[in-house]
Amino acid sequence: MGLKGQNSPTFQNKGIFHFISLVLDASAKIPDGLLGGKLVNIGQFDECLKVDHPAKIFQGKHCMASIYFKAEEQPLTYFNGLCVPSSCLANNLTNIMTALKINGEVFESDCWTREPRTLSDGSWAFV
Repeated sequence: MGLKGQNSPTFQNKGIFHFISLVLDASAKIPDGLLGGKLVNIGQFDECLKVDHPAKIFQGKHCMASIYFKAEEQPLTYFNGLCVPSSCLANNLTNIMTALKINGEVFESDCWTREPRTLSDGSWAFV
């Protein structure tokens, strides 16, 4: 769902900070149920891919970050959806996570934009 009044001139004239807020809104936040075992939080995938700056500076790019936790019984991996500008690379996100002391990583293969993807012969064979 889009924002109310999305086509109004006021909405379109808000500038880059408005579009950054759309990207942040489409990213997953610390989820409910984490302590109960919910280990995947996709965020708003469709909302993220709809983000499109009018000057074509960027569009939305949805990435799934893998975040690693040490647990007494066994290590856990939590997957969290991030909505970032399409110009942002997966290794940029991994570097930001490292700088923030978050044990995790993002792979470009776990990122999506509206652009169609091509599959390798091996991937087609699997499908």
